Amino acid sequence: MTKEEKKGLAKRYFLNSDLTQKEIAELVGVSEKTLSIWVNEEDASGITWHEEKTADKSRSVNIRLKVLKQIDLELDKEMPDADKLSKLKSLLVEVSDEKVSAIQATDVVKQLVDYVLKRDHDMGIKLMPHIDNFVKDRYF
Repeated sequence: MTKEEKKGLAKRYFLNSDLTQKEIAELVGVSEKTLSIWVNEEDASGITWHEEKTADKSRSVNIRLKVLKQIDLELDKEMPDADKLSKLKSLLVEVSDEKVSAIQATDVVKQLVDYVLKRDHDMGIKLMPHIDNFVKDRYF
């Protein structure tokens, strides 16, 4: 396996499982130091693996905060626009429900990946791209 293939596999493990960095390093055949460098280096868009892993949760929180702020601003008006409030409420519910289900699904997928990898490493590697694509197609 080439260095880039190992790096790609390590990234999938890091983003989609709850394996430790030590476990990931062992699975892909690199040192913990090498994996640590990969995890903390920025990609072409300036994002580290850590930032990518937490981005969806942060985005969801930021969207909800912005919608709540808009609701507060509307409620502070002398004559709040009921239609606008209704739309903001619907948006808040939609974003919250969608992100919660996506986060829950991702957590279940991570548990599945961990389970398969620990019992049949080769099968886990074969499943990873399919699991990644399923989550991306279904939730993002």
